[in-house]
Amino acid sequence: GEYKVGYSKSFRQAEFLGALSATIASTHNQLDASQTYNSLLKRTSFQNAFTFDPTKRNGLDLNTSLNQASIYNDALQYMSLSDDYCDDINLQMFMTPQIMSDATKRCALIHAMYQVVATGMEYSDLVEQSINSRAFQHMMLRSKATTATQCQTTWGLFREEFSFARDVNCPRFGKGGTIRSESKECNAITALKPLLKDFVGK
Repeated sequence: GEYKVGYSKSFRQAEFLGALSATIASTHNQLDASQTYNSLLKRTSFQNAFTFDPTKRNGLDLNTSLNQASIYNDALQYMSLSDDYCDDINLQMFMTPQIMSDATKRCALIHAMYQVVATGMEYSDLVEQSINSRAFQHMMLRSKATTATQCQTTWGLFREEFSFARDVNCPRFGKGGTIRSESKECNAITALKPLLKDFVGK
């Protein structure tokens, strides 16, 4: 996010693509960073995760709310990679969680990177999709011979409310920070038990 509209949005995207291309090139010596960056530039798109429209909320001062809504909507973005553009670089094979994490660490304007593993309106949807995707396979007990102390992965669970999927008015708009509720977090852990029960770590 940013405190001034347009202050860093265009730079954030360019910075991340540059960091990502440099990370990919440093990991795979046969690739050129400049060529990789040009390929990413043509195939990558960014989309706002939030789409709050202040004109649909009564009681807001539109003179300031339009700018604030722009900042709010730009704060979190989805990044996707298109397969429509063809070149000699198979970028999909390089988009591993480790490379994305390393690229984020190179950035000054990107605060965090998240991987979307599942989407749904109920926790049961998230559990089913997460298990089927095998995204957390490296964090799970793989065999009876594997113990928690042998697993090098550490993990934690945080539940945060940015907005509500069924409410287009984004009730979190204008509120400071995100909300964490201990009781809701406990309920989330209970609901996610079918997924979390096999997690190991130290």
